[in-house]
Amino acid sequence: MIKRFNLKPLLAVFLILFISACGSTDKPKPTPLESFKPEVKLQYLWSRKIDELGVYFQKFEMLDDVSFIYVATEDGKVYQISKDDGSTGWDVKLPVPLTAGVGLDRERVYVGTLDGRLVALDKNTGEEVWQKQLSSEPVSPPSISDDLLVIHTNDGAVYAINTDNGEQLWKYSSNMPSLTIRGTSPAQFFANFVAVGLANGKLVILDRATGQARWENKVAIPQGDTEIERIVDVDARPLIMRDKLFAVSYQGRVVAYDLQNGRTLWAEDDSSYRDLAAGYGNLYVASSDGSLIAYDEDSGNIRWVQDALLYRQLTAPVLIGGYIAIADFNGYLHLLSQIDGHFVARKRIDFAPKGRWHNDRQWNVRRMLKPNSGVRVPVLVDGNRIFTLANDGSLKAFELFEIQ
Repeated sequence: MIKRFNLKPLLAVFLILFISACGSTDKPKPTPLESFKPEVKLQYLWSRKIDELGVYFQKFEMLDDVSFIYVATEDGKVYQISKDDGSTGWDVKLPVPLTAGVGLDRERVYVGTLDGRLVALDKNTGEEVWQKQLSSEPVSPPSISDDLLVIHTNDGAVYAINTDNGEQLWKYSSNMPSLTIRGTSPAQFFANFVAVGLANGKLVILDRATGQARWENKVAIPQGDTEIERIVDVDARPLIMRDKLFAVSYQGRVVAYDLQNGRTLWAEDDSSYRDLAAGYGNLYVASSDGSLIAYDEDSGNIRWVQDALLYRQLTAPVLIGGYIAIADFNGYLHLLSQIDGHFVARKRIDFAPKGRWHNDRQWNVRRMLKPNSGVRVPVLVDGNRIFTLANDGSLKAFELFEIQ
């Protein structure tokens, strides 16, 4: 018997894919990768699969202790995974999707849920210890110092929570623009204060004990005629190096402040929503256009720019020895020299599809057929080991060796 299928729905899907892939002629194409001579080796150690991270661009990150990696996924799963061989210590599935995580201290693992709860799990067993209802869903990983947890929610509120029992200690509220990037700035602790970036382009310093604002500065001022042009979120975690505090905004600036009084030391036009890194006297910014820029920490002068990864949607830069580790939307891990930004190693870390998938229209179709490809989570570094987590749930471990 011949079966007849209705092909109209299928044709409609492929028509949408074709239009999406071909219609945006003015959108810059990701820069094709160029070959180079490797200077270091990324030795494969192990790999495993966890649940996919989801397609809604939640702000997840991996954290670790001496023996384990802790990570969460959008569908509610939280994992404790051995750093030695990738085996599971424990995994739990919460009944609602997750929007932020993980936070970690000596006793507990913390995640945020889509229905606006902060959940604390026992670090050794994964069992729930307590939960706290917030005003909106958390959209950045919790930050913890001693028994104080600070978390930033989607409605612009910043909460301080006692890690022992989930009690709210204080709450700071900020005005939200009509349009923002999905995600908020994680908090940064220093001395008796907490630094937090806001969706309105400001950086605020809060008293650790009371939540009162000590000072605030405008990292960026909204400009342009449309709401999209006026987005200036400070989504990156503020970075503290010695007596300076660094912040960067989307469609705004990267700024260095005096840590004591908030005075602006230098500022340069830039745009980023990824966390910053600093080393060798440089401040590293993964700009939203895909360029990686090294600024002099003291003066703000540009020391070097690596623009061979333009429009490849880079993760936040992470340092390992004298190198910078950064991943991209196409599933590649790149290692670059901190001295001048040249490439020293590259490795494919998500699934390797069959056929030719270059940075052209074919790639756009692949992205819609498989939206969980690529990498959004920053790499995790432990000594000479690098742990990578792709959007498709591929978790891999590598060890870095110099090539003799």
